[in-house]
Amino acid sequence: MKQRKEQYSWEGIEVTVIRKSIRNLILRVRKPDAEVMVSAPPGVSASYIQKFVISRKEWIGRHRDRILRTVPPAEKQYITGEIHLLFGKEYHLRMVETPGLTTRANRVIKSTVEGDEIVISVPLGAEREKRMALLYSFYAAQLAAEIPAMVARWETVMGVRVERTGLRKMKTRWGSCNRAAARIMINSELARCPIYLTEYIVVHEMVHLFEGGHNKRFYSFMDRFLPEWRNFRKELRKFPL
Repeated sequence: MKQRKEQYSWEGIEVTVIRKSIRNLILRVRKPDAEVMVSAPPGVSASYIQKFVISRKEWIGRHRDRILRTVPPAEKQYITGEIHLLFGKEYHLRMVETPGLTTRANRVIKSTVEGDEIVISVPLGAEREKRMALLYSFYAAQLAAEIPAMVARWETVMGVRVERTGLRKMKTRWGSCNRAAARIMINSELARCPIYLTEYIVVHEMVHLFEGGHNKRFYSFMDRFLPEWRNFRKELRKFPL
């Protein structure tokens, strides 16, 4: 027989049922988007498949979480149910589509953390790029609340002055420093990492106010101000851009 697809939503689980010539039900959670799929014989009722799926709800949840946890940021879809990190802790994303909601320059209109969820309001029918931009606007807001105090503290320690700080999503670097303008830029991706790794990058970029290159002089400053910086650099490599 020709395969036939059916779509269901049971207790918050979106399920694709594929009817085919087989004898038993087969349940899979498929990579990379953790889609729940059931292969079923043509004569099995939807209610029977529903009971089968619900009886394995915990198993489905574990497998979906494991898959979504390992999806690189570049491959995520920024949809409800995905796992995203905030300051090193895992949260489930909940995108709330709100009719009539508008955004300006991809800034979050309403966002919050509720329990183990990052909740973001998005315009009705928002596409992936818009949802991603709004999540990273949320990330930037979280970092913006932390970075000024870090910079002020390290200005006192180092005896330097940072004229301006900024945040933006970067593809290849965690931060940058313009020595002439005494300006440092921090990657908003750092909001995914434990906060002490953001401080490591802040220190790294501020050290560039003394030394522009990555040479012995630069590393001697790092050793003086942040002796454990090599451990932080190693840990940061666990968070791919």
